[in-house]
Amino acid sequence: MKLHTKLPLTEFPLQEDPNSEHEGWTFTEFLKKYGFSQQPCNPANSVAAMQIITGETHAGRYPLLAFLPPWHIVVAVKDGNEIRIADPRDKKFITKSSIETKSAIQDVIQNGGRPFLDMLTYS
Repeated sequence: MKLHTKLPLTEFPLQEDPNSEHEGWTFTEFLKKYGFSQQPCNPANSVAAMQIITGETHAGRYPLLAFLPPWHIVVAVKDGNEIRIADPRDKKFITKSSIETKSAIQDVIQNGGRPFLDMLTYS
């Protein structure tokens, strides 16, 4: 998670370290301070992931997901009745429907090199 110019470097120094990939997830106390909690999902269970994501998006929140190897942070958003994955870097949607989103999450869980979906939700 990169927070360039949003927080002082003294508070979150990893934002300027090129070798900090994945390290931001370990700052649990820092993340909780800003309302995030980490939710690893069951390795073979995109249904559980979608339940959490659906609850968050229906409540008007936007969970962050470590997605698309090589790992990149994307955001889940509610678009009408659909849950879609948006890429904030490229400013575009990756999925077009909840079914595509569930399938993409399952692909990350099965083929991403780790047996779960790393996800940050609001606490």
